[in-house]
Amino acid sequence: MSVVNELANAFEQLEQRHLYLLELAERKTEEIKQANVKAIQEVVKFEREQVKNVRRLERDRQQMTARVMKEFVPHEPSEAPMSEWVNKLPHEEQSLLAQRSSTLLAAIELLKERNELNQELLSDSLAVVQSTLQMIQPDEEAIAYAPAGSSAKGKNDYQRYSAFDSKA
Repeated sequence: MSVVNELANAFEQLEQRHLYLLELAERKTEEIKQANVKAIQEVVKFEREQVKNVRRLERDRQQMTARVMKEFVPHEPSEAPMSEWVNKLPHEEQSLLAQRSSTLLAAIELLKERNELNQELLSDSLAVVQSTLQMIQPDEEAIAYAPAGSSAKGKNDYQRYSAFDSKA
């Protein structure tokens, strides 16, 4: 197997992992909507495992990219983006890498959008919880045994009026 095919396979494996992360993110969206905390925690656990796998695969992909560059474009700096050197590969290998990288980028973009949605849902849920807690918790000012407008700590500053005036 050529080094370019190995790189293309690395792109494909990364795409599969990102699509699985997308499935987990979609599942998390549903669990957030249902407010199922245990299920959300379970999904997050699976996501952590997959992120570790993605990081490992990304390191492998970087090593394969360096090998491809060393073989086909040794004069390019190793940090050069693929878009700068892929057109210097043979046409068949160029189209293979371009196709695989574009599908990977599409999967990453979908995952990013879903994660942003989940972040918004979590933020909205937190705002609802905070406003509910504020409604439940009484204001410290409202806890008083004096009529409104008077000080509960000091002496009563209001005048008492009676229904009849007795000076007895």
